[in-house]
Amino acid sequence: IVAMSLTMESVVLPFVFLMGIGFAVAYNFGTNIFLGQVSYITKAIAAILQLGVSMDYSIFLFDRYDEEKERFEDRRDAMASAIQGAFVSLSGSSTTTVAGFLALCAMRLGLGPDLGLVMAKGIVIGILVVLVVLPSLILVFDKPIHRWSHRSLIPDLTRLNDWIIDHKKTFVAIFLVLFVPALIMQSRTQIYYNIDQSLPEDLPSTVATNKLKDEFDMATTHFVIVDDSLPAYRLNAMEKEMEKVDGVEALLAYNKFVGPGIPDNFIPQELKDICKKDGKQMLMINSRYKAAREEENAQIEALNEIAKRYDPGALITGEGAMTKDLMDITTVDIQVTNVLSVLAILVIVGLTFKSFTVPVILVAAIELSIFINQGIPALTGTVIPFVSPIVIGCIQLGATVDYAILMTTRFREELQNGHERVEAIKIASSASDKSIITSASVFFCATFGVSLISKIEIIKSICSMLARGAVISALVSIFILPSVLLACEGFIAKTSHNWRSDITPPPRKRLGKRLKELHAKQGESI
Repeated sequence: IVAMSLTMESVVLPFVFLMGIGFAVAYNFGTNIFLGQVSYITKAIAAILQLGVSMDYSIFLFDRYDEEKERFEDRRDAMASAIQGAFVSLSGSSTTTVAGFLALCAMRLGLGPDLGLVMAKGIVIGILVVLVVLPSLILVFDKPIHRWSHRSLIPDLTRLNDWIIDHKKTFVAIFLVLFVPALIMQSRTQIYYNIDQSLPEDLPSTVATNKLKDEFDMATTHFVIVDDSLPAYRLNAMEKEMEKVDGVEALLAYNKFVGPGIPDNFIPQELKDICKKDGKQMLMINSRYKAAREEENAQIEALNEIAKRYDPGALITGEGAMTKDLMDITTVDIQVTNVLSVLAILVIVGLTFKSFTVPVILVAAIELSIFINQGIPALTGTVIPFVSPIVIGCIQLGATVDYAILMTTRFREELQNGHERVEAIKIASSASDKSIITSASVFFCATFGVSLISKIEIIKSICSMLARGAVISALVSIFILPSVLLACEGFIAKTSHNWRSDITPPPRKRLGKRLKELHAKQGESI
């Protein structure tokens, strides 16, 4: 509310927007019942993400409505024209956002499909609300929206845009040069996989784990599952080998306490059930190493090799083993989701603009923003949770490519209106800057607010990086993208369909009003 109140010219409009998005959030969370269950991370951030992302669509639509009101006598006609004029931006940006979230569904880690489905559904519901419900809300509250108004605190950036275009070669060079350091910094960002590291230090479970480490030199516990038919002498040999593995503090097993001298049928069943069940036997190994460390992973590999040698069907589980699997899965998930999100958005933007080069330029601009965002932790020495690079790579690309799509759509529209390309990009920049700044400010405030409140490091990290990513993407879209579009405009025109001349241009004047003017001047029968 504060961000919208400062960047918009109306006191009432932020509440109208929140009312509309409130419907979308309620519909989205209500329909989660069909999914059965959602993760706590999804529940914590889905509403905020939907608010931050869907607000863009509301802002784009209202800004266009205010423009169209000057051309129409009836504000309902102005709203109809605004919906039509903004539809390309809205459909393109919402589709790319949905694609970014759906890319998370390719993750083998369950959090990805969980968050991806909920948010993709939320964006679809959000765009429907913006196109169907929000126009009615705006028309109903049109008078108080414009009556209770004030000057926007966003300055006029026309002179800044002129200066940027006058130095377009410099900004194109900056765009190209920044990729190298951004990629290097991103590759040096450290990631942690230990789940308990993301939880508050004062939680009882965290306190207990630290106490075990300090007083008993025990950090994690491994559980080895072997076949119960394994002879006692082989079990003894396996256990002795495992006890010699570096970092093993203690090994507890059924046969170590019972021994071969006591017949198995002498042991009470309730005691045997602790270590034996369904033809399997469990061994417990206490380790002095913490999960997700190199020495812990090496220890698990050594134990697994010993167990497999005695029983090919042996399994090792526990926090350390699961964390090691998590590291292997996440490495693949990061690559798969990034590739899928980039390819999906390239296709969607390409179809939206009927162009081969526009999607490459827009995705490259936002990918630069993502590289810078993910590289900042390396400069600050911050270690981020394993989920953050996956979520940021998809969500920042899908959500903030809207800024680039809005700028490019307006640039093409001004070219089709007959403006020379330098004048067209200046008009497009001045017309788009306000919407980009407002939507980026809302996205920043919504996600940054959660990062300040949350005590769970995973949620805090995701939201703080999304907040920073919104600002970086906005800066790239305002300062760098116009120069890149202008420099590549000739090539874009050659590789795009109807770039400068649209078959069905959006109506700029009301036909009926024009016909009445002709009738009054010429006295002709119409």
